[in-house]
Amino acid sequence: MNENLELKNEAVDGSNDLVSRKSLRQKLKVHNFKDIMSITVQIFLQLFLALLITQINSFMFGWYDNRTYLSVINKITIFYTTFQFVPSLVASGVLIVGNNLIGQGKTKDLPKIIVSGVLVNLFFTLLVVGITNALSKEFFHFLDINNDDMISYQTGAVTIYPSTYGANEMSFAMKYYAVYSCQLIFLGIAQVFIAALQSVKRQMHVNIGAISSNIVDVIIVALVLFVFKADPFWCAFSIFISTCLQMIYMGIMVGIFIKFETKNVFHLLRWKYMLEITKVGIPITLEMGLWNFCNFACQSGITIGTGNSFDLSESAVNIHRGVWSLSQYSSTFLQAMGTVTSMFVAKKVGEGNLEGAYQEGVNCWKLSIYAQTVLSTIMFAIVYPYLLALNIEQSQILVVGFPLYAFLFIKMLFDTVNLTLLRAHWAVGNLWFPLLVSIFTMGFFLAVLPILIGKFVAPILHRSGDLNDGAHTMMLIYGSICFDPFIRSIVYTITWHQKKWKKYAKKM
Repeated sequence: MNENLELKNEAVDGSNDLVSRKSLRQKLKVHNFKDIMSITVQIFLQLFLALLITQINSFMFGWYDNRTYLSVINKITIFYTTFQFVPSLVASGVLIVGNNLIGQGKTKDLPKIIVSGVLVNLFFTLLVVGITNALSKEFFHFLDINNDDMISYQTGAVTIYPSTYGANEMSFAMKYYAVYSCQLIFLGIAQVFIAALQSVKRQMHVNIGAISSNIVDVIIVALVLFVFKADPFWCAFSIFISTCLQMIYMGIMVGIFIKFETKNVFHLLRWKYMLEITKVGIPITLEMGLWNFCNFACQSGITIGTGNSFDLSESAVNIHRGVWSLSQYSSTFLQAMGTVTSMFVAKKVGEGNLEGAYQEGVNCWKLSIYAQTVLSTIMFAIVYPYLLALNIEQSQILVVGFPLYAFLFIKMLFDTVNLTLLRAHWAVGNLWFPLLVSIFTMGFFLAVLPILIGKFVAPILHRSGDLNDGAHTMMLIYGSICFDPFIRSIVYTITWHQKKWKKYAKKM
């Protein structure tokens, strides 16, 4: 009798273990895997290849004329990327509103959204281009570009100047940015077309347009620097020309795949959609803008803290840009997943299926964790050859490059939440609460703390005779920025699972 009881107990225990394992597998499983992955991979490849091609520009400036132009170009790029988020204001709104309408079966309204979106985006991009050019000199001062300095590269106690096209650093930066920034106007129109094409699942043509334009960009830079050996200022026209070509191609594809009932754009303008797109886009853009401005402050902290260092000086910005750009190769999957999360969740909201919207957010989050872990590990393995290809000194790669990427590895794991569940919050209409969270976390850990470290901690390290004071300053700053995604990921995970966002979800 006891033996039979023991056998029954073992059977029950075995059954419980089996149920427990099945339950764990269900929790870890990504449901709707094929649909999510098919679109994500296409967007990922577009972003990845575009980034790969774009980085060739950095390689070319890294090897051009003894690195003398690399630092100033990196600083101009940092300034430009601070405002590059602006075209996403309307593009994000078009993507979310468009998929919400598709979920309702109102595909015929897409042309009205596109035309309304283009008009709003033109207004904002023109405004930003004008303001940033008027204030560019003040911003460049924060990046340690001075009125009296000539373009150069400093290595130890030796300062190397360009062999041919030497120029005042500030005047070159302002002139270069004036041309460079104009592409935001055309990018704003192209981004609306891209959002519309993604809504109707024509990602392949988005990929073709983006990759082709980047190839044109690289060819122009290569011709200017190494074939015609002209003034590097002319490289500023490369992205301007390539963006115009991208805008034209995307516009043609929109005309082919989205049916316009009339060619008169004024008949397609709708104040209702302009307001809806702007209402959705503004808090999203403010979040992105906050991140970019805080990132600008973080990089200012690096330049402040390493300007007089024993070991880095001008190399600090180049190493930072190199490590940061390498991390972007793996984070492109997260960016793609963020776009897909917005699309899938917004569509479910349009269908009136809020539980489905919840599950899509969770599925995208789980998939992003798995993918990011693999991709970040691969990127870690190529830190040395990548930075070496950027013409970074070997000793600096070993002492600085590897530790900095280790911090970014941790940061990107927490960013899996910020680029999926945060996007899910946006897609259901919960827009302002995430922004308030970001103001506190980004503002302190990504902006205030790095500047304090650069301004006060770095001089202490320098006075103490720390021969690696620049490297240690950068490590402290990189360590501080990890707290931002860590705290936000906890908040967004809790709020998504509580489902209080359901009160914001509605059909548009």
